[in-house]
Amino acid sequence: MSKSVLIGEISSYKAIVISCFIKTYYPSVKIYGYGFNKHFSKLHTKYVDHFFNLNGTGEQKTDLKLSGIISEYDIQYFFPVDSSHIGKYIKNRNLFGNALDYMGSFESYNILDNKAGLTELAQRLGILTPKTFKTLDEVTYPAVVKPVNLSSSTGVIYLRDQKSLEKLSSHSQWDKNLIIQEYVSGQGAGLSTFCHQGKILISYGHKRIAEYPVTGGSSVYREGFINEQMLRIAVPIIQYTNWSGFAMFEFKIKADETTVLIEVNPRIWGSINQGLINGVNYFGFLLGLPERTIPPSGNLNSYLSPLIYLAFIKYLFRMDLLPLLTFLRNHRRNSPDICLSDDPKGWASTIMRQL
Repeated sequence: MSKSVLIGEISSYKAIVISCFIKTYYPSVKIYGYGFNKHFSKLHTKYVDHFFNLNGTGEQKTDLKLSGIISEYDIQYFFPVDSSHIGKYIKNRNLFGNALDYMGSFESYNILDNKAGLTELAQRLGILTPKTFKTLDEVTYPAVVKPVNLSSSTGVIYLRDQKSLEKLSSHSQWDKNLIIQEYVSGQGAGLSTFCHQGKILISYGHKRIAEYPVTGGSSVYREGFINEQMLRIAVPIIQYTNWSGFAMFEFKIKADETTVLIEVNPRIWGSINQGLINGVNYFGFLLGLPERTIPPSGNLNSYLSPLIYLAFIKYLFRMDLLPLLTFLRNHRRNSPDICLSDDPKGWASTIMRQL
């Protein structure tokens, strides 16, 4: 029996990237996508076989709708990419049949996803993390304010001095869901993994060349990177939490080569294409042997278009030419996450999603 998967929200570039990979190397797999904008019914990636429009459904009804889709279409695997909903889906996995059984427990997810909980675990395991300030009086600068359970750069605020801290602490949105940590300077890097019952089955390292926002946002241009210390840090964390599923570890590599764990994203991550285009099959454990040969590990750099071009403009305003020069120097090895000429509707849907 051929497999089927549900992926959404399908206008997310992460969803488009994994749909393209699965349909390219597992062409018999039926891919269902969903979205919350009626325009996506016609404007969506070509790599889904069927699109479900959930526009107008409330949050609780959305869960029930997805549950019904999974049951009716006998979907084996559910790949949600919206980080704000994944924890809820795992907690209520019984709604989705066996489609989320490949993911670990909600308790494990919460430890990895919650920055405060992860910091506590890392300290217990002797893993270096940014210093966390328990009171406002302890803060030294520069510092970073982060929501404890949001991914990547979402909600991140940088504190340069005492004045910026006073402005933040008086703001109405200041609450206990924020964590203040020291700002760690260095090379941004990541270790992308797929895990099963506390074991890392496959991993791939990359480093960030360009980010957006350029002050420390999500990666929009990356290249492969080998750093054995990243794997040595990730292994005991996955073992302790007995995690199953996708997870991406974010690090800063300091000038003295010290590796500092910044956070863990226990979900499909934004830079997943960097590993996929270099021969890393994160889906092999679930979908089995690919039906078409995946090219061997290569030396390609992935980038997110068109956001990368906006990032370059910002870098130029900061008089930082290195990201653009690296992009131009490696033009033969650069590969977009979504190719405009190959998947124009998918590419356009990512723009509409932002608008």
